[in-house]
Amino acid sequence: MQYHRDQSLTSFERAGDLLYMPVGSPLTYTSSVTASPKDRGFVVHMDVAGANTFTIPTDATTRALYGDGIFPAGTIFVVVQWGAGATTLVAASGVTLRNPFGSLTISTQYASFTVRKVGSNEWHVMSMG
Repeated sequence: MQYHRDQSLTSFERAGDLLYMPVGSPLTYTSSVTASPKDRGFVVHMDVAGANTFTIPTDATTRALYGDGIFPAGTIFVVVQWGAGATTLVAASGVTLRNPFGSLTISTQYASFTVRKVGSNEWHVMSMG
């Protein structure tokens, strides 16, 4: 298998499939946030003192806000609880999170979760903790 890096997309490509991997400097948020295409390719730091959320929007919402900027299958977000406040992963109405871990809240500072888009409005929670 050959992999090559496309600097403009921060992606790895294999046999025509794009897997968007976080490779840039962290993006830091100081309040709850809904994922947007600008977050793709970055580790997200939730630097919030109180409880906060990172929300995965529907494809329709993302398309309405950003044109054709929906998240393609393979998009990955790594979200770190950088501040003291617990960070909860939230699925917007119509989004499915496939989660083998039970809780969608991380309550330990510097812990993280990783989610990967697997289909239309469907995401897999790959790790928590």
